[in-house]
Amino acid sequence: MIRWITGRLLCISLLTLAVLGLTGCGSEEGASGAEPHAGYFSDFELETYDREDTVTEDIFAGYELSMINVWGTFCAPCVAEMPYLQEISEEYADKGLQVIGLCSDVFTGGAIDEELMADGQAIMEATGATYLQLIPDQAAVDGLLSEIYAVPTTYFVDSEGNTVKVVIGGKDKAGWESVIDELLSDG
Repeated sequence: MIRWITGRLLCISLLTLAVLGLTGCGSEEGASGAEPHAGYFSDFELETYDREDTVTEDIFAGYELSMINVWGTFCAPCVAEMPYLQEISEEYADKGLQVIGLCSDVFTGGAIDEELMADGQAIMEATGATYLQLIPDQAAVDGLLSEIYAVPTTYFVDSEGNTVKVVIGGKDKAGWESVIDELLSDG
């Protein structure tokens, strides 16, 4: 019986990874606008993952560039890149970049799912991800998250919350550094 359950879970896991790979959870780079444009991040309010604070678009004011990585607790590529994002968060803090995570799947059915919140917390602890993490609310689900078809999806925004680039899929540290360096040099 245990072998059957283990085999079944392995098949489900492999199928999930295959589907994620087909839906853009690889390293494909998404569209980017030549000019910054207002979007969800130019006017929002979200709670921090620890639920001790609420942040608005004002969070971007002190940074030339903010990287908002939308991830899911079910997403292996999301989890795999979190240690790289932590390193980048530390190494680029004095270069005008902040890294923010947004866990996409912890708000379901109109409420926060406490089990998924615990899963997300365990993932952050296991990967060493201490950069700011946010949780979505209904407005984020209806707005930003309704436009995302694959995770990870990463938004780069300027100091006013205007989206300057969107990247669909995960990257290793060197891949992210290349994108960030280009965006920071473009000013």
